[in-house]
Amino acid sequence: MLHDAPAALLFHHSPHAEAADACIACTYAMIAAESLGLGSCMIGCVGPPLARRGICCGSTASPRATSLRSCCSRLPAVRYEKAVRRRFLSVTEY
Repeated sequence: MLHDAPAALLFHHSPHAEAADACIACTYAMIAAESLGLGSCMIGCVGPPLARRGICCGSTASPRATSLRSCCSRLPAVRYEKAVRRRFLSVTEY
């Protein structure tokens, strides 16, 4: 389910917060992983089974916290040495 990833982060949100808060936090974690040279993938099907079994979050979160998203990170299997070089178009302000 996690594609043999050595690291996985599980994001949850409070029942008093928006459900999108966990998605936003997961997106920022993916951006941070990309800046470190890691590949990442957002997976939404990991949290609900863990929440049903009661094995996620432990004692660190509220018992009513909802697990929503997970992010897996690992080093990329392929490193692209020769990427297409592109010049940026000029921006004209009026």
